[in-house]
Amino acid sequence: MSELFSAQNRFLAVVATAALVSGVLAGPLTASADSLPADATSPVTVSADSLPTAQINGVVWTQLIVGDTVYVGGEFTRSRPAGSAAGVNEVIRNNLLAYNLTTGVLVASFNPNVNGAVRALTVSTDGSRLFAAGAFTSVGGSSRSRIAAFDTTSGTLIPGWAPVINAGVKALTFAGNSVYAGGSFTSAGGQPRARMAAFNGATGALQSWSGTPAGGNINALVASPDGSKVVIGGSFTTYNGSSNPGYGMAATDSITGASLPWKINNLIRNGGSQAAILSLTGSADGVFGTGYVFGSGGNLEGTFRASWDDGSLIWVEDCHGDTYSAVPAGDKVYTTEHAHYCGNIGGFEQSEPWTYHRTLAFSMDVGGAITADKHGYYNFEGTPRPNLLAFYPDINTGTFTGQGQGPWQVTANAQYLLYGGEFTTVNNKRQQGLARFAVPTIAPNKEGPRVANAAFAPSAFVPSVASFVSGTARLSWKSAYDRDNEKLTYEVLRDGVAVTSIQGLSSDWNRPTLSYSDTGLTPGQSYSYRIRVTDPFGNMQTGGTASVTIASGSLSDYSADILADSPRSYWPLNEASGATAFDWTGGADLTRNAGVSPGVPGPIEGTATPASRFDGTETGFASTNNAQSPSNSFSVETWVKTDSTQGGKIIGFSNSATGQSTGYDRHVYMDTGGRVWFGVYPGGAQTITSPASYNDGQWHHIVASLSNSGMSLSIDGKKVAQRANVTSGQDYQGFWRIGGDSLNGWPGQPTSAFIAADIAQVAVYSTPLTQNQIVAHFVASGRTSPVASAPTDAYGAAVYNAEPDLYWRLGESSGTKAIDSSASNQPGTYSGSVRLGTDGLVNGTSNTAASFSGGIVSSDTRIDAPDSYALEAWFSTTTTQGGKIIGFGSASTGLSDNYDRHVYLQDDGRLVFGTWTGQTNTIVTGASYNDGAPHYVLAQQSTAGMALYVDGTLVGTNPQSGAQGYPGYWRIGGDNTWNSSSPWFVGTIDDVAVYPRPLSGTVIAQHYSLGTATPVPQNAAPTAAFTVATDQLAVSADASLSADSDGTITGFAWSWGDDATSAGQTAQHSYAAAGTYSISLTVTDNDGATDTTTRSVTVSVPPPVPAGIAADAFTRDVSRGLGSADIGGAWTTTGTVSNYSVTAGAANLRVAAGGTANGYLAGVSSESTDLTVTTSLQQATTGAGTYVSLIGRRVGTDDYRARVKVLATGAVQLQLMRGGTTLQANTIAGLSYATNDQLHVRLQVFGTAPTTIRAKVWAAGTMEPTTWPLSRTDATAALQQAGSIGLSAYISGSATTPMTVSFDDLSAIAVTQP
Repeated sequence: MSELFSAQNRFLAVVATAALVSGVLAGPLTASADSLPADATSPVTVSADSLPTAQINGVVWTQLIVGDTVYVGGEFTRSRPAGSAAGVNEVIRNNLLAYNLTTGVLVASFNPNVNGAVRALTVSTDGSRLFAAGAFTSVGGSSRSRIAAFDTTSGTLIPGWAPVINAGVKALTFAGNSVYAGGSFTSAGGQPRARMAAFNGATGALQSWSGTPAGGNINALVASPDGSKVVIGGSFTTYNGSSNPGYGMAATDSITGASLPWKINNLIRNGGSQAAILSLTGSADGVFGTGYVFGSGGNLEGTFRASWDDGSLIWVEDCHGDTYSAVPAGDKVYTTEHAHYCGNIGGFEQSEPWTYHRTLAFSMDVGGAITADKHGYYNFEGTPRPNLLAFYPDINTGTFTGQGQGPWQVTANAQYLLYGGEFTTVNNKRQQGLARFAVPTIAPNKEGPRVANAAFAPSAFVPSVASFVSGTARLSWKSAYDRDNEKLTYEVLRDGVAVTSIQGLSSDWNRPTLSYSDTGLTPGQSYSYRIRVTDPFGNMQTGGTASVTIASGSLSDYSADILADSPRSYWPLNEASGATAFDWTGGADLTRNAGVSPGVPGPIEGTATPASRFDGTETGFASTNNAQSPSNSFSVETWVKTDSTQGGKIIGFSNSATGQSTGYDRHVYMDTGGRVWFGVYPGGAQTITSPASYNDGQWHHIVASLSNSGMSLSIDGKKVAQRANVTSGQDYQGFWRIGGDSLNGWPGQPTSAFIAADIAQVAVYSTPLTQNQIVAHFVASGRTSPVASAPTDAYGAAVYNAEPDLYWRLGESSGTKAIDSSASNQPGTYSGSVRLGTDGLVNGTSNTAASFSGGIVSSDTRIDAPDSYALEAWFSTTTTQGGKIIGFGSASTGLSDNYDRHVYLQDDGRLVFGTWTGQTNTIVTGASYNDGAPHYVLAQQSTAGMALYVDGTLVGTNPQSGAQGYPGYWRIGGDNTWNSSSPWFVGTIDDVAVYPRPLSGTVIAQHYSLGTATPVPQNAAPTAAFTVATDQLAVSADASLSADSDGTITGFAWSWGDDATSAGQTAQHSYAAAGTYSISLTVTDNDGATDTTTRSVTVSVPPPVPAGIAADAFTRDVSRGLGSADIGGAWTTTGTVSNYSVTAGAANLRVAAGGTANGYLAGVSSESTDLTVTTSLQQATTGAGTYVSLIGRRVGTDDYRARVKVLATGAVQLQLMRGGTTLQANTIAGLSYATNDQLHVRLQVFGTAPTTIRAKVWAAGTMEPTTWPLSRTDATAALQQAGSIGLSAYISGSATTPMTVSFDDLSAIAVTQP
């Protein structure tokens, strides 16, 4: 249970190149992006090296990159070179300066001398004019009322451009030929303007754009790429009389200021006196906004990304700690803030005291969903989020504003990332107000491994070394970290020589403990160890030395058994003294607090292995020292001896290593009556508990497990409780604690959170222990097995070794108990009319069976209904009234109100296996089995669905994986059914078993064979067959003709004869060269049998591509990118390169919600282009539509294109576009699209001043239309010249699934018939 944390740790494992290596965190090795990411498909961030940059003596509010010049506005009076102390080498720069982007050197010629704060900068589209705004009234002695313009070539103030604004301006943007301003003013150009105004960029004349933001000011503006809308953000609470959109944000028409749809305002609500939108930026990838909340009135402290179309949400990063600015940069988004918590987006937890990150980086693409809030903030649970990337330079806070902040604004281009603010140091070096970082290809890349923000000190990086096992040394150390690289390499140096190399992932906020076991050492000899750590760029640090003398002697049988089962952590607690309790395997050593005394007698019989005594006070606990990630698949094991009646926690996972935690679950505790509880918290307390008490002053062995099979609790080798419907705990970083921690709000809460007990031999495993392993550990302690040993007959032994949850042989001659012959000790109770001692049905044993005629056997333990199970029984009957053989029911006697997961007979003797999900889900046999002969039945269900076997043969399946959820009992002999005359089975039942998982067909056949003394039925091998079709160098194959006479085919493997392979019932392949190839298909059935068939196929090269501007048949295979066209040169792409591929004869562009993918042939240059392509959508359209574009002329960032819009209804609309502006559009009558259909698109772009643009679209397999449904001319000056061509794909921000758009047969020739 938690009142606090929830986070997902991504730094979870280490990789060893030699010997045994283990990390204390569970889960796969998962890396995010950094400046040299472990995953080559991840975004590459800038490096964390702080580059020399001019400094200022106040605060920077705004920065703007124009070419190779960076313009900087703020509140300052001096600038000085990089490295100079305050007051040294200073020159006058009042509130506005410029420096060279590449060198960081101040531009000496630009010194405009502004007499007040500069809060905003923007630049004209052609880059010739710089606009500055703020609180000033004079520039270089010339009157300028809070806004001014400069010539970027000369750096001079533009005379005559002098609009008058009556109060402060905080935001500027530029679109078309207009400068847009926002702030707190009420008039502009002598006219009333409520906090927003626009001016002609050439003349300064006031434009018509206006609106009425009320209740607060405007802090931010951004114009759409096509210039049609301007989005405003701030603290206002309505816009044009509306609060949605209009609460802190609004989209406006760029000409009139009229309100436009802005859907994200439904979710993001920041306005009023205690909340606001602080910044807005934009790119072709959308709008990015940041906010603050301090009190009420808002819900965003992080960053959002929205679609330009209508403001539809793409993602939110819900880090907490106000965010002041964000900038998109390719496939990344950089922000500046004072974040103290990113736990619900997979990042750092909130520490005590709070620690801050003032620079963060995120993926452009959606990376997952926000998890539940645990801190009382707005709950964005389920909202799409980006991935947090690994970029953590250290920037301090300044004092100039008195607000305790560091950077206030961030901007970037393709090579540089820039921060501005009031900080005074960057990465512990003097750098005031301005910071500059670069991509790795031009950066020094000298930021290396460290263990603190300060300079590396070897004495702070010393391994813990101990020897517990003869000839072995265990080393553990806390990971180092790097400011811009997650993946570090660690060398273990023994006596100065490297003995192994380990790779691990870490960051400044997540430093897993790593460990290494060095073996083959000489007992009694001393060795010294050091750790050398290196980052991917070769930066290296070596830590201090630790020495150890190697143990001698042998392990106890108990420790040997524990170690053989590979615990993640093993704390014997057997130290004679000292505060450290060593982890023998994972390196996560415990610290004993004052209330824990080592060296008391332990539980392992026949040895002097000690335990530790916990005194039941608030200092009576031990805890790991480094936070780790939780797991939903584990066992915790311990020995406990107590006679306390105050109860307390024995072991658990908590969010604090000290005091009492606010987040805690995965724990085992004892109530005041001595009963043992095991609990997890997947949004609420979920527990199981022992029926008996164990505070009897004796040692008891406890194992609690969680997995996708549910929860289980075993004590002294016996399973005492289980439930199947709880498979996860709470998600937060935490510590293992032994002896006590908070239990507030948990069922059976004892009077003390801390237990007075002796505790020993504690272990945590990464996977649940089996019942056989649990029993083996109990026996290894010197005790007698508490469960039945395996039966001596072959059938009984086979069932026992398959580890059922219960195994009733029904061989009792008297009494009311059905003995469990498994290792689980789950007996049942006979009730009603059951006759014992009848002839058995299983061969090879003298065991008897039970005859039923209105009686049942019901399990003694009430459990939650399982989702994965197998039911096995033998039966014989001649009844014609049906009846239940085995099933799950809510009552242990009589008839159940809830019942399913059952096998019963219909009146005609046919068997039914069924579950209930609001409807019946059944498998019914074709044959009848009420013939008086012995029959074997096995029914099972899992995520793979339902299956029914009779007499060793699969007779039916059903894909249903669900069943009704309720607590109940396993019953045999009778209960309600769905369609038999009687619920009561009349006949003999023998050897019933219930398993927690499905059995394989091979095991089922073996059980039937052993039970009947007949050979195992031989599985009939499947038959492989396929058809193949060719299309030039491409082939497509279909294996649907393959069959399996006695089962199902589970695998299809293709070999194409050119070293390529693939899988699936259908497959496609493209060959690199013409020729004859042998295609082989291997099919595998559900019992593992295979069959292979081979066919020859001849493929030919495509006909010669006619000479033209460009052509691409996409016959190559490219996994990342698009490669080079047949004619036209190399393709260039935008965004994440892994979203592009060429395979199976097509180019594939993958886009997520609100995302755009572009491919350009930049080497093409044409004024007359006739462009055709075939396109297809690989998934169904969701949301507002899928957009596929064919670009016929691209100049700079503008273009002419044909865009096909496919709606979820199948309707197809054709559009002529100039960039983001629609020139003409029409829905194509009679054309309806279904997933994987192919469309042909043709676009002609020819002529200049004006240019003609016309397009058509038609379904593959139909005739090309003779007319052009869309045709338009346009004379936009920038596009009246030759340009390149390209392809583009986009899906709306409201889409619910990603989309892959395929392109094929691209051809571009000159227009011959205009």
